[in-house]
Amino acid sequence: MEYMDFLNKFQHYSIFVIIDDNSDDYTTLKNTYKNICFIQMKNELCLDFGFGNLNYITLKKTVSGWDKAIFYFTIMNKKYENVWFFEDDVYFNSENTLLKIDEKYPNKDILCNSSFEEANLNEWLWNRIDIKIDPPYYCGMMCAIRLSKKYMHCIANYVEKNNSMFFLEAFFP
Repeated sequence: MEYMDFLNKFQHYSIFVIIDDNSDDYTTLKNTYKNICFIQMKNELCLDFGFGNLNYITLKKTVSGWDKAIFYFTIMNKKYENVWFFEDDVYFNSENTLLKIDEKYPNKDILCNSSFEEANLNEWLWNRIDIKIDPPYYCGMMCAIRLSKKYMHCIANYVEKNNSMFFLEAFFP
């Protein structure tokens, strides 16, 4: 729980932890971590709105914590101009790290680990990804990413049209 202790000390950001596992009720953690909002939802809720498949290639899950997080911030909670998404194994040493990045790139719609070089579709996992938009395609590691409200609106439009998403490492870039 050291990671929760770390997040619980943040003062400049609202912290949300999206629960992937529905086998237990983890929302009781809010009693220990008063500065963190724990979000736990049924997978079917995401699927009803078309939010699924971000991790189908690697985790073989139709709905993961990523799908739930994107659903939450595109449909249920649209109040933030930018939202940082982190997997639980991403290290950064302080809240100040995020503040400095936000200050340096205040108006970027996406911040992520991608070179945005056009994809070679004969490599990587491209032949396993069902993309319903025209090229160019890009990929990258999406362990930590910041998306703007405008970008999340575009995601919502894609999902509304296609009733699904696709592998996160190609979907976001």
